[in-house]
Amino acid sequence: MFSSIQGKVKNIRISKVEIALLFFLLLFGTPMIVLIPPGAGYDEEDHLVRVWELSAFSFIPGQMSPQEMKYPTLFRDFAYRQQGSTGTLAAEFWQKYTRASFYEYGFVRRELNTKSVYSPALLLPQALTLRLLGRSLDLPALPVFYACRFASLLSYLLLIWLAIRWIPFGKWILLVLAAAPMALFQATTISPDAISNGIAFLFIAGCLRATEFKEIGWREFGNLAFLIFLLFLGKLNLIPLILLLLLVIPPSRFPKKGMYALLLVTAVILFLVEIVGWYIIASARSDPLMANDANPVAQLRYLASHPFAFPQIIVKDLITNGWTYFQGWINGYGYYYWTPPQVVSLFFLLGLVAVLLSDSTREQIGRKSRIVFIFVFVTGYLATLGAEYTTFTPVGSDQVFGMQGRYFIPLAPLLFLTLASLSWLRKIATPASKWIILFLAVTLTLNTAGLYLSFHVPCGSTFYQTGLCYRPLVRDFSSETHVSQPISNELSLAQEIQVACSGLTELRLMLIPSAAGDQGITRFVLQESSSNQILLDSLVTNNQIATEDWYPLRFEPDWKSAGKQYVLMVSSTNTPDGQGLKFLYSPQSDFDRGNLYQNGEPGEEDLVLQYGCATGLRKIWLTGQVQKP
Repeated sequence: MFSSIQGKVKNIRISKVEIALLFFLLLFGTPMIVLIPPGAGYDEEDHLVRVWELSAFSFIPGQMSPQEMKYPTLFRDFAYRQQGSTGTLAAEFWQKYTRASFYEYGFVRRELNTKSVYSPALLLPQALTLRLLGRSLDLPALPVFYACRFASLLSYLLLIWLAIRWIPFGKWILLVLAAAPMALFQATTISPDAISNGIAFLFIAGCLRATEFKEIGWREFGNLAFLIFLLFLGKLNLIPLILLLLLVIPPSRFPKKGMYALLLVTAVILFLVEIVGWYIIASARSDPLMANDANPVAQLRYLASHPFAFPQIIVKDLITNGWTYFQGWINGYGYYYWTPPQVVSLFFLLGLVAVLLSDSTREQIGRKSRIVFIFVFVTGYLATLGAEYTTFTPVGSDQVFGMQGRYFIPLAPLLFLTLASLSWLRKIATPASKWIILFLAVTLTLNTAGLYLSFHVPCGSTFYQTGLCYRPLVRDFSSETHVSQPISNELSLAQEIQVACSGLTELRLMLIPSAAGDQGITRFVLQESSSNQILLDSLVTNNQIATEDWYPLRFEPDWKSAGKQYVLMVSSTNTPDGQGLKFLYSPQSDFDRGNLYQNGEPGEEDLVLQYGCATGLRKIWLTGQVQKP
């Protein structure tokens, strides 16, 4: 028996595309695991809570009490939103957390809710890693966290490797799509998307492999049933892919009577158990987590009473956000903390063009198959849009909230396999695979460099963008953030601001409009504390501010502002009590840049504001001096 297995292993041939897959995912994925700060992945904090639950073999979300769960405070504290208000992880971060044990800083004693209510299978490798290395071996928490990310990457790698081996054509296309910067970002953070996206690629590959069977016997039937089982373990945006299996494999391929009907019954049973049954159980505690006051039942009633509303919303959303979705499918850094270098997308598109020209699927995909692929792709797009509209969007809204380009990673193979089958591509000279490898290598190299600059170099993203460097980072506000009293003749403010970068040239404040008809004037003065130098003295008529938004105050750059303290003074004239512009106050440490004084009396909160510095390319443009990172 052993010799038989050994012989099969020896006969396994590793193709060039498989070697390329291992090269790209391990060579670039491994450094991404460390370069992406903890908690900087999409919803990574929620998924980490779920992984912790699963590591205790608690499979139902929210089932454990805080005392049973004992979620380490350290997990919450080392998240990027807590550490990265200055944009980078300071050296003290590594000194503090590298060797810290799970309970060195205690555990969270309040109830924790999580939006991560997906099938346990999607986070099981990370949970088992946390169980073995954390709970059993009691290794330091931060290395275990990175080990969980590595388990995510290996899970993704295994699924994509199987997909490339199974798919009868389009192997290079699958490779390029699987190694897209956004797909790799999801695979190197703690996210259900790693396994879910891998399942989608594997399912598509399995369906296309099944089309080569002249007839489907019980063995092939079992393989198809297993593929359906895997598919329904994935996220909800994978469900429309079941249509691919049903449409590309006709009933005539099933020679035994009733076998096709049995496959349909199997699919229905698996759907009811894995999708409907699981979400009934798992979502029992998820109602309070609905964002934007979404109400699925009320939203469906609205759509039923307005049958033409949703088609209009679809068209409007595609026109307004289609390009954003396309860019988000290619690349993005979690939570939009930073914008990746645009050149990354350019080289990835060049790699896509190269693979479409060199890996033609014309002989394998005919007109009927192209129609099926596009139909399933469009159905998946509409289903994803509809899910976000019903579960994440306020009732009756004329726009869709929550849509992101990364949701279309599972559908992308269908679109690009179809494009590669178009006859006009055969008239163009086909480049060798070396061009695909070159473009993809440049893409991921530049993407990795962008991650390093963005998250580990102060104001690093300004070395590939022309915008200002804004601090502190603002992604969302805590529940304790509130609106100030109106700035009238009776109230003045003075906010101290400690600046960490040179080239200070802008302040941005969150302004809330005054009462209608307010003719008062608000004055903003920015003064450097030690020299009393005035950098800004600006007047704003209160009725100029019509909506709640960031308001920029710009002035000539102070090229030596790093380490200095400034004072922003806000006062008003001709503004009676009860009227005047309002600001946001927050006790968040992100905004703790000095003391806030109201009429000369110190308070315990701070103004919500950002300061912007001209660094990187902007400084080179303005001064002609090259700035070292």
